[in-house]
Amino acid sequence: MRAICILLTTIVVLGCGDEQATDALMTLASPEEIAQIRNGSNDRVRRGVVGLAMLTGGGSGACTGSLIAENVVLTARHCIARLNNADRGVRCRSTTAGSAYSPNQVYVTLEPALTQSPRDYVGVEEIVTPTDPLLCNTDIALLKLDRRIRPEEMPLLVPRVDRGVRTNEVFTIIGYGGTDDRGSGSGQRRIRYDISVTCSEGQCPRYAALDREWGGGGGVCRGDSGGPAIDQQGRVIGVASRGGQMCSSSIYSS
Repeated sequence: MRAICILLTTIVVLGCGDEQATDALMTLASPEEIAQIRNGSNDRVRRGVVGLAMLTGGGSGACTGSLIAENVVLTARHCIARLNNADRGVRCRSTTAGSAYSPNQVYVTLEPALTQSPRDYVGVEEIVTPTDPLLCNTDIALLKLDRRIRPEEMPLLVPRVDRGVRTNEVFTIIGYGGTDDRGSGSGQRRIRYDISVTCSEGQCPRYAALDREWGGGGGVCRGDSGGPAIDQQGRVIGVASRGGQMCSSSIYSS
């Protein structure tokens, strides 16, 4: 039953201090070393999906996000905050999120791969997270960028707010993740179509998800955390939170 509760953040230990954050971007994997959404294909279309690099005193993390306003990125809370009681996977009754990292520890790229050049990254000015410490139902965060992204740089993704997901609804996943549970080589933006909703909000097993979360088929892996589930009209219907072993299933924040 724990198979569906693995976090999807990729961590690469760099041993850098916060003051080295910009220089540490140079140590991220090159495009030749990176992998992808499992069974996906390269995605070089600028469609509002961005990559995240989190640089802390303990190393570096890679995640995904959606540009939903000219200076706002939607992502997963666990990408930008330390977790408690998550060593063996997320437990909805006990896994909690701590305070968010400092904004100067988080960087966003519009590029189709996490490059080694600091010039390819945009800084973060502010991070907003839910107040409830429990991670389940609150694995979502907003990043306010330190500059506006022009329409010609990257189009926006619009969240769907008029209705929830339906079981068997088909969606698309996009992310910068790896191809296995270890997140081997994450960093290339990939896309995979025709994933199905397996359980809608409030209908998933309680050990796996709560009432503001829903489940989907496989494909998302470590590094895809925070990435969007996109409906057939191109709208965001969920934020990738956690998944099953061998990238076999997924839970999304609604």
